[in-house]
Amino acid sequence: MIGLLAGRATAAPATTSRPKAPPQKQSVPADSLARIVPEDAGAFVEIRDLARLGAKLLPGGGWADLTELAAGQTSQPAVTVAWGHRLTRILGMSLAEATRNLFGRHVALAAPSYDNLAEGVVLARAPDARFISQLIAKNQGKKQPPVGNVSCYTLREGLSLAVKDTVVVLGRRAGETRFFERSVDLLAGEAANTLFDLPSFGEQVGQLPSASQGLLYLDLPTPTAKTTEVKEPAAGPRRRSTSQWSSLRRAAVGLYENGTGLDLEIRGLLDRPVVRGGLKDVSLEPIGRLPRSTLVVWAQTLDLTGWYRTIMADRGPEQRSLRFNLEVVRALLHPTDLEKDLLEKLGPQIMLVCGYEPSDEQRAEGAYDLPLVALMVESRDVRAASAILLRLSERLLGWMKVQFARAKRSLELSVVEAPYHGTTIYRMELGSLFRRDSRCPYLKTLELCWAGVDDWLIVASHPDHIRQIIDARQAPASDTFAATAAFGAIERRNGVSSVVLVRPSRAARVLQSWIDYCSEQAPHVFKPLWWKRMMVRRGGRRVELGIIIREGAEPGRVVVGNPVLPEMPAAGRLRPGDKICTVDGIVLSEDRPEDDLRDFIALRGGKGVVLRVERDGKLLDVRIPLSPPPPLPVAADIDPIRSIRHLIGLGRGLSVGGYVASHAGAHHYNATLVVRMDRANSGGR
Repeated sequence: MIGLLAGRATAAPATTSRPKAPPQKQSVPADSLARIVPEDAGAFVEIRDLARLGAKLLPGGGWADLTELAAGQTSQPAVTVAWGHRLTRILGMSLAEATRNLFGRHVALAAPSYDNLAEGVVLARAPDARFISQLIAKNQGKKQPPVGNVSCYTLREGLSLAVKDTVVVLGRRAGETRFFERSVDLLAGEAANTLFDLPSFGEQVGQLPSASQGLLYLDLPTPTAKTTEVKEPAAGPRRRSTSQWSSLRRAAVGLYENGTGLDLEIRGLLDRPVVRGGLKDVSLEPIGRLPRSTLVVWAQTLDLTGWYRTIMADRGPEQRSLRFNLEVVRALLHPTDLEKDLLEKLGPQIMLVCGYEPSDEQRAEGAYDLPLVALMVESRDVRAASAILLRLSERLLGWMKVQFARAKRSLELSVVEAPYHGTTIYRMELGSLFRRDSRCPYLKTLELCWAGVDDWLIVASHPDHIRQIIDARQAPASDTFAATAAFGAIERRNGVSSVVLVRPSRAARVLQSWIDYCSEQAPHVFKPLWWKRMMVRRGGRRVELGIIIREGAEPGRVVVGNPVLPEMPAAGRLRPGDKICTVDGIVLSEDRPEDDLRDFIALRGGKGVVLRVERDGKLLDVRIPLSPPPPLPVAADIDPIRSIRHLIGLGRGLSVGGYVASHAGAHHYNATLVVRMDRANSGGR
């Protein structure tokens, strides 16, 4: 639980499907542990019968995988410890024993906020008071001054334990917020202001269906540098972000058993009216017609033209990188109108589809199942959209050929047409760029390819994926994604505004094939220090000036294209057509001036640079300020392979993971998280 709250709950605007009849609303049970939680708690989670739930859903050591994955990394790697192991070390028992005898019946976690768990408390109603006495004796707990009629003890590592009958409170005494002491005051009956009695708590929880077996409540202020006051009837003034994007203000999540898994019903309150991008409900029919080999699918309806205008109008730093990429696309398409000639012909439904292609031949080479990725966009004019992509790819090729020519290399790359069952697939074999220097099967087979299939424009990483999609649209339902348990978990829902479906057990096998490949072919990726170096190198290679480099630049010169991105360091200082010759007096090389510019900028480390620029036939020096570079990551903080291993461990026991959102009021959202066990894999983990 602590680990689940430690991961920030930043949910996208979402919602559950509309039921046929209004469900009975949830009321907070009278014996809720919220009765002994201070009213200013910003995070509260409560689960009943945790032992039975854990045994059913996380058999065979699943708790270890969950706690390791959920704990993540702290800002102090030297003290990074998975919360479950740390807590059981303090209590002097295994996690299974603690779950069964102390936390298994009725347990809760409360904290001042979701990002301040150090001040939080664990509350439990133990099955047997004798176990609590044994726990104190085993830990040689030292008595503290009692609080009213509540006995208090000191355990290992400064943890305090308060006991009244079978109810215990674990936490740190004398914390900055005195959250432990105030909770014990409530347990003693010496205080009255509880979370249970807070109107906003009851109001938010009341949006859930009844009879939940678990409850999560979050009050989520949005931390940001620029804030304004927003008043809400139930909570008073609160600091809010001035960003145009809505964010969670408050959320309640109910946990419900459903057959072989769980449904988590979410009800949220937003800090401002949400800007709905969808024009209509998501159609589930095209999701069901995807290939059966699909591992992940995300579907959303979106007004692409409106989204584009919103992004370009948002001058905040959060959208800076995306705006820059859109400016590059617009520059490459010039004089094509990106909105009129492309975006207005697309939508509203968009689907991101991830699949795989197993290969016995690759297996023999120690390789992995080939990952496949495709973006499918509904289109009112597939031919016109395909023509725009062809123009964009040809312009991109022209720019790449110039760069290769400067490096005295030839670029043997072109767009080819490949017919398949009456459909033309356009292919650009990007894998040819990597075959000489890489053994990675994914890179060697990577392509930029697209096709118009029925009323869908499909852009994919491999033509095989487009062929799979074409075949599936002509296959019987038994051979498509519609026959999977993932689709079956959501197929009868109505009013869906967005959906994400995952087949975790199959995805775990694909991930394991990647781990096996890396262990044989690239063992260095298992070292956190290698990932740190990669991140440093990647960050240093980014050009932070905010310019588009014009195609066909001169030797030894970087020519600034149009436009110069607003709010970037070069804005108002460089102009389209400027020719950059030197950086702080260092001359750019004739064959790779763009690479030199990137490297020299990265080396300046936020100190600013002076560029010598040729403008209208004259040379002038232009001083460009640079933002300080981000702090270097600590090697111990970077270990994605470790996280992938825990994902594999969790995924093997699950057949379905899903997220389904439905339309709600302007300030609200509803959603369902769906988890189903894989009966074939749940017993032998």
